[in-house]
Amino acid sequence: MWKNIVALTENFLEAGYDVVVDWVAFWHDVKRYTAHWIEQALEVRYVILWAEQDVHVRRDQHRPSDVQMGERVLILRNEFLSSGAPDRYYLDNTESELSETIQQLQESEQFVLTDVHQSGAST
Repeated sequence: MWKNIVALTENFLEAGYDVVVDWVAFWHDVKRYTAHWIEQALEVRYVILWAEQDVHVRRDQHRPSDVQMGERVLILRNEFLSSGAPDRYYLDNTESELSETIQQLQESEQFVLTDVHQSGAST
């Protein structure tokens, strides 16, 4: 899947578009697939949208039944917690409104990747 995501992203970047990849992206994938864009001085942001566990479960239950994740919600939470992603990339949106979350994503420098190899060293 990542090969396709990277190829599509490259095509849109070459055409002058900004690109948002809305995907479950673990830290090791981010480091692997974004390094060349960072080296080209492109702005790359990485954000893990986070909430209290009960909120994640409740949000999933409010999705249409054919797209609910069920127990996968808890599995993904644990995978993210053990992924090694620095704390700075977690954005707690437990009580945030969508507009507030979007504003934080767009304006906060905390989510900008500058050097993925160094970014993994600190939180």
